[in-house]
Amino acid sequence: MTTIEKHALGEVISSHFDPGIVVGAYFASFTGCLLTIELLHRRGTSLGSLRSWIETIECALAMGVVGIWCMHFIG
Repeated sequence: MTTIEKHALGEVISSHFDPGIVVGAYFASFTGCLLTIELLHRRGTSLGSLRSWIETIECALAMGVVGIWCMHFIG
């Protein structure tokens, strides 16, 4: 169970970072970016097809969920 601490206005709140989690978040973000680039390379070339749209959405999800989310919310 966590405790809720109350701080006065203007008080400096100490913080700390776990280097292992930061490195893990960077690695996960980098992996998501590589996945996005790989999916973009494999994407179909016809822009009007349903497959191309699905692969474009996959790229956006890979970048947004894996790449950006891991970096900002984990590390």
